[in-house]
Amino acid sequence: MSISIRSIEHKASKLADNYSNTKKMVDVHQIAKKLNIELKESTFKNNISGILYIEKGRGVIGYNKSENEVRQRFTIAHEIGHYFLHRLEHEIFYDKKDASKLYRNHNSSTGEDQMEREANAFAAALLMPKNRLKLEIEKMQFDLGSDKDQILEKLAATFKVSNQAMMYRILNLRLL
Repeated sequence: MSISIRSIEHKASKLADNYSNTKKMVDVHQIAKKLNIELKESTFKNNISGILYIEKGRGVIGYNKSENEVRQRFTIAHEIGHYFLHRLEHEIFYDKKDASKLYRNHNSSTGEDQMEREANAFAAALLMPKNRLKLEIEKMQFDLGSDKDQILEKLAATFKVSNQAMMYRILNLRLL
C-alpha cells in the first residue's frame, strides 16, 4: 500500500519540528539518537550508501563513511524514512537469520520501487521542511534578487544538501 505525499510531508515535518532544535538545517544525527536508532559508519562496496536493519529490537543505520557529508545526510534521512514509514509493515527489517535488509544505492533513485520513492520523499521533506524552505527562499530573494542559480546554491549550502536535491525539492514544491 502506498503512502500519500501529503502524509509523508506531514510526518517528516513533524519529526523535524519535534526532534531537531535548529531553525534551518535539520540534524539527522540528533533525530536518529532521539528515535533510539544507532548510526554506524561503514565501508560499503557495490555503490551502497546505507542500510537499515533491526538488531535486538533497535534500529541500526549503517552509512557509507567514504561518501561526502551531504550524501551521508540524505542517506541517513532516507533510512530514517524507512524506519518511520515501513518498519512495522514489512518483516524484512527484523533480525531473522535469513532476513533481507534494505540498502540505499544508485538504484534507489530510479523511482521503480514504491518504498524507495517514499523513503526519498521522506528524506527530502525531513532535510528541507517546506515551511523552513519557504522562509529561506523569501529571505534570499530579498537579499539576492532573482538570481535563481545563486539562490539554489545558497539554499543547498544552508540546508546541507546537494544542489540537485534542492533543485528537485523546489521544483516538486513549486517554490521558485
